[in-house]
Amino acid sequence: MYQPVCKVATNSLIDYFASIMYDTDVKLKPFEIRRKIHDDFNYRAENGPGLPGGGAPEFIRLNIYKTYYKVAFVRDPWTRAVAAFRELLRRAPFGGSGRAELYGLTYNEIYNLMNGHISFDKFIEFIVNIEKDHSVMANGHWRPQVDCLYVKSGLQYDFIGKLENINNDVKHVQEHLGLELTDLAKFHVTPTYDYKLYYNNSKTIDLVGEYYKEDIEEFGYSHTVFT
Repeated sequence: MYQPVCKVATNSLIDYFASIMYDTDVKLKPFEIRRKIHDDFNYRAENGPGLPGGGAPEFIRLNIYKTYYKVAFVRDPWTRAVAAFRELLRRAPFGGSGRAELYGLTYNEIYNLMNGHISFDKFIEFIVNIEKDHSVMANGHWRPQVDCLYVKSGLQYDFIGKLENINNDVKHVQEHLGLELTDLAKFHVTPTYDYKLYYNNSKTIDLVGEYYKEDIEEFGYSHTVFT
């Protein structure tokens, strides 16, 4: 069982696991795979997925998940915040056209709440101080990973890999499941950039650390990424 987390090689991982799950000759786009999985398994959630203190998917409530080998991948919160910001810039009205989110604020609403100011510092202030007052759920691209993974609902994983070590961690999963050792296909590959250049002051670094405190503690990250 693989539980996706946005901005953590999600499309590549969905494509890989779907190639095992479905006919490999049928090439589906990631959003089509998601729709097919939801349709095939009648995925349902109470109160929306990942709500703090809220509902969890039915497979968690019924303990069905305990019979599966449970896998997830996470990412350093400071680099994921930059990736989320860059994703935001790609979406309308910031950049090109983009489909609406299933949960949380629309991108037009986000744009208005940020007063059209799209600096990285302003974005971090928005997700830390503003979004929670206007939506019951943070956008999935920057939602805390403990919420995306239903950790608060009690879901326990057999293996949680890290994007920073994804090639070796994927091979660990393949070896455990007796699968062929293959590399992940790459989707949404962006030109190389230095995420540290987005952090111009210690306040923004600390705000990210405070907002993602549970991710940092749960998955073993620290400020050492800036040393």
